[in-house]
Amino acid sequence: MGGCQPREPKRGYVARVGDTYLMREEIEAGRDSTLKASDASIRQEVTGWVNNELLYEEARHQGLENSDAVQKQMRESRKQLSIEAYLQKEIYGDSIYVPEDSIRTYYEKHPEEFHLREDLVQVNLVVFNDRRKANAFRAKMVGGTKWNDVLAAFQADTASQKTITTSSIAKYYTSQTLFPQELWRVSVNLLAGETSFPVRTQGAFVIIQTLARYRQGATAPLDFVRSEIRQRLIIERRRQRYADLIARLRSQYEVEITVP
Repeated sequence: MGGCQPREPKRGYVARVGDTYLMREEIEAGRDSTLKASDASIRQEVTGWVNNELLYEEARHQGLENSDAVQKQMRESRKQLSIEAYLQKEIYGDSIYVPEDSIRTYYEKHPEEFHLREDLVQVNLVVFNDRRKANAFRAKMVGGTKWNDVLAAFQADTASQKTITTSSIAKYYTSQTLFPQELWRVSVNLLAGETSFPVRTQGAFVIIQTLARYRQGATAPLDFVRSEIRQRLIIERRRQRYADLIARLRSQYEVEITVP
């Protein structure tokens, strides 16, 4: 009779179907630790788990777990997972270094692939929450001081640094990425090297210095497309790795194809 006593249930579980338990730590492990889950979302997750377990138990009860169809799918899934793990190890697992000269050579050989679809500007930009500081920044620029030097001086001064909400140096923008629109209009009307007056927008004061302008249809500058070229070269090298891998495996294993 002692052997027929029911098992003592686990502690700390949030749901149970038969002898299968869903523990609270399993739910927490699958969530973003920085976000607090609502009671409704937890109940939804628990309900989904219970439904799956009920369906699985009934499928197993009907013998479907060991059916030929399920076993075939399991073998195919195991095969695909093994292939993905192998490719990750051999092809995708390590980072590929792309030297700068390779990027530049690709850019010079394929200029027609980098025609701009819209106008582009390269600008320095700084945003203040205080008009006086913005005017002081522009005055330094008009006085002939270089942008980086003025920005460094303002950031080194505690009082001035607190009035700067954001800044960027030599960044590229299109009309879709530089907003509000008045900033775009100012940037495209400045001469190269010219610094704007403070542009008031949404309670802030923006100083813009246009470094370069590129018209739609022109070849994009290398700095603008460098990351795209790097990704292209990485893809090419991985394709070559894959081709070399398949060639090596064909030499190692016996392969026969009977279709013409």
